[in-house]
Amino acid sequence: MKKFLALLLCLVMAFAFVACDDKKKEEPDDDKGGSSSENSSVNYYVEYKGVKISLGADAESVLKALGSPNSEDPQGMCGGVGEVTKYTYLDFLEINIVDAKVKKTIDKIRISSDAIVTPEGIGVGANKEDVINAYGKAYSDFTDTKIVYNSGYKSVIFSLRDGAVVKIEYNLDDDWYK
Repeated sequence: MKKFLALLLCLVMAFAFVACDDKKKEEPDDDKGGSSSENSSVNYYVEYKGVKISLGADAESVLKALGSPNSEDPQGMCGGVGEVTKYTYLDFLEINIVDAKVKKTIDKIRISSDAIVTPEGIGVGANKEDVINAYGKAYSDFTDTKIVYNSGYKSVIFSLRDGAVVKIEYNLDDDWYK
C-alpha cells in the first residue's frame, strides 16, 4: 500500500510540473490559436466607472483605478498558472485575477446586472436575438442556456434563462499563459 501511495504521489507531482510552464505569451491582446470558431469582431473587455477591464490585461492598474472592491476572495491555484483571487464590485461585477509568474493578469470578468453592457451593447436582460444580432452567427456553442463566442484563447459566454441573458462571462483560457 505504501508503494502504491508513493507511486501515486510521484505521478501527481509529475503532472503538476507538466502544468507549470515558464513560457509566457508576450502580447495580451493576441488572439491567435486555440479556438474552433474565430470571431474577430468580439471585444473582450467591458468598461466600468470609466475603467477598461480587458482579458489578459495587467490587473494592478485596473484594480487601482476601480478602487476598493466589496470583497476579495482567494480561489486557490489555477492549473499551475498561479494563485487566483476573485474581486467583487457591488455584487454584480466579478473579476478573477491570476497572480502568474510574471504579473497579475485579468483572467475572468463576470457581469450579473444590467448596470454594465458589453461594447456591443448587450447587457443582462437582453434576449438571445439581440446577442446574435450584435455578435453574429459565428458562435462556437449555442443552446437554450448559453451562447459562446471564441477568439483565440478568449471567450465570452452569455448565460440564458427563458431566452434572456442572466449573466455574461469573459474567460481567458489557461493555454494563454504558456
